[in-house]
Amino acid sequence: MKIKKSIRTALGILLLGVLLVIFANVILKSIASPYLKQEITKINEEKEYILSVEDFNINIFLGRISIEGLSIKPKEEFLDSLVNGTTKERTLKAISISKVTFSGWTFLSYLTKKQIDVKKIIIDQLNFNLYRPQKNYQVEMVDEEKESSFSIDSIYISGVKKASLTEVKIENYGFHIIDASNMDTISAYRGNELIIDGIDLEPVEDKIGYFHLDNSALEIRLQKQEFNLSGGLYVLSFENLLYTFEDEHISIDGLNFKPRVSNDEVMGSFKYSSEVYDIAIKNISIGGFDLDPLIHSGVLYIDQIDIDSMTTHIAKDKSKPFNEDKRVLLPVHGLKKSNQPLQINSISITNSFLNYSEQDKIPKDLLNIDMSEINVSITNISSLKDSISIDKDLTIDFKAKLISTPIETYIKMPYNSAAGRFYFSGNSLGATNFTFFNSTVLPAIGVKLVGGRLDGLSWEAVGNSTAMDGSFTMLYTDLEVELFKKDNSENKALSWIANTLVKSSNPNKSGKTTVSTMHFERVPYKGIGNYLWKSIQSGIVNALVPTGKHESVKTEKEEKPGKKKKSKNSN
Repeated sequence: MKIKKSIRTALGILLLGVLLVIFANVILKSIASPYLKQEITKINEEKEYILSVEDFNINIFLGRISIEGLSIKPKEEFLDSLVNGTTKERTLKAISISKVTFSGWTFLSYLTKKQIDVKKIIIDQLNFNLYRPQKNYQVEMVDEEKESSFSIDSIYISGVKKASLTEVKIENYGFHIIDASNMDTISAYRGNELIIDGIDLEPVEDKIGYFHLDNSALEIRLQKQEFNLSGGLYVLSFENLLYTFEDEHISIDGLNFKPRVSNDEVMGSFKYSSEVYDIAIKNISIGGFDLDPLIHSGVLYIDQIDIDSMTTHIAKDKSKPFNEDKRVLLPVHGLKKSNQPLQINSISITNSFLNYSEQDKIPKDLLNIDMSEINVSITNISSLKDSISIDKDLTIDFKAKLISTPIETYIKMPYNSAAGRFYFSGNSLGATNFTFFNSTVLPAIGVKLVGGRLDGLSWEAVGNSTAMDGSFTMLYTDLEVELFKKDNSENKALSWIANTLVKSSNPNKSGKTTVSTMHFERVPYKGIGNYLWKSIQSGIVNALVPTGKHESVKTEKEEKPGKKKKSKNSN
């Protein structure tokens, strides 16, 4: 009898305990909700941002707190001051979160030690908006660290003496850059499953309840991400991404940018002639990626980008007309007008391959170029006014093998040249049979190289946004050509004249070297690649065609020992 009574008593105590815990959730929520509203009201009165929460839940059993409909956004008058230029802030930020869950904490630890230990924060659907005053927004320089009324380094947790956090997982996220003057989206980026490790909250000295974010061990990891771009025509994907805050370093493995549909479908979606891109990169290493300027001013600042083993296929649609109303800026002019503030000190591309081909409905010889062993160095890519205003140049040093011939080109583009001039030079080394170049030369200029050997090329030119002029030297031996009409039939008469009048070798038997003229007037609706190639092509044509313009002749007999060779230059 006594045993049964003891059992009933134990069950009663257990039931009472369960009821107390259940009611504790209700009681805690009833206490916490008004307190939360009170704190939110206090924050909204003092700050230039509005904090709001739709719902708040607590579960002692599972050690879980969840907040739904969390948002932090600038007040309307604060946005107006950004648009009108009456605030020192260059950008404003807004965050909205559909649901955030804090799990792995114990209520007892909070009651007895005023301590919160959170094992994991799970965020579902986070959107980060960055507001700019206008679309032609520009930043003069990268700011040093500065305090902001909205900062991830400023966190307040009332009544808590110690806090720790192990991991943050964001299941869906988006980053948007918005023109504050009309609320148009300038650019957007979306993804899923982002994991943040190594977060540590350190108490601020002499301020109970205040914590700053210690980022020294912070890491951000993403795996197997895929994004639809260009209205679903392309997909951007990668296998792994790791960002280490302390090292300011990002590593990306297995990045691919590929059409989601066939080349014909991509080309068919455009009214005018277009290109289809298929790019695969083994590894990208980004060093000196500073997160602070991106968060505070929207400035993308990177010290070094190393791209290893990039394979690129570009297919050009020749079946459609060009958009002649389009105006393509040269790289430096495009950067100066860019609405994305950025500074990239250098980009290095190594061990890479490029294939460029042209496609048309009419079967005929079309351009098809393969370049292997590509190594590129690009320096000083900037849209920041302080970088552009001083004597810095955008430079490109390109090395590769065309067929089996090593080639090198160098481009220097000053940001502030009075006449918009830039400088273009290059050369090739080694001997190659001319017949190897027919897939390149014949479609481009209507010349078939029947026999002979190319011993080397070199050129120097000065260009601007409208035209390029320079000198072009082609060294060759035993040249024999066939010239073709527009309908691709051989022009036998002109071929005979060419082989009769054009020197079979350069230098000739007497040691004279002919230097041809480079001249090309830029087509404004085509890009920099077409501009450079057509300029080189003008030099090739003048070297191979009887009516070609020869700028100067260098004669070895006229040169004195120890003196450098000279050539006349009309530019």
